[in-house]
Amino acid sequence: MLPLVRSERRDGRGSILALDLGTACGWAAVHEDGVIQSGEWDLSRRAKAEGMGLRFLRFKQKLIQFRRDLGPFGLVVYEEVMFSGKYGQSQVAAQLFGGWRAILTSWCETHEIPYTGIHNATLKKYMLGKVKKVSKADMIFAVKALGHLPATDNEADAIGLLYVALGNEQADRLIESASATG
Repeated sequence: MLPLVRSERRDGRGSILALDLGTACGWAAVHEDGVIQSGEWDLSRRAKAEGMGLRFLRFKQKLIQFRRDLGPFGLVVYEEVMFSGKYGQSQVAAQLFGGWRAILTSWCETHEIPYTGIHNATLKKYMLGKVKKVSKADMIFAVKALGHLPATDNEADAIGLLYVALGNEQADRLIESASATG
């Protein structure tokens, strides 16, 4: 069971939204009828003179529009990344991630939507059975094996997060139905 903020457990109603926070923000959502949609939002600067705040406002607008289009969310999950300065992680990337996470979690609190971060190691272990030496191509391959066609690794991560959020029982049903149709 994922540790949720705002609620000890989700009531099973509403869509689930999964986000791979970043400039290229991967998203995936499962509706109450089991249909999964996914894609990627471009949150990059539109002009050289544009301030960082506009990127955050654009992200909040995406959340608002998504809620309008999909109806209420029963749960929001996002990939939790720990920045250590290793692996080429920049200070700017850490600041952006912190900003997007702050907007997401405050937006969830405002709308009383349970949310939780899922550590990237948990995502890798769940989807691929291992944590070390997992490439972006590995994650795309794992998601394609489930019958999805992610255009980017960010979209693949968001779909993977969705499967983690669904948990074994619901994920197994989706995997079985993907295998039966594939």
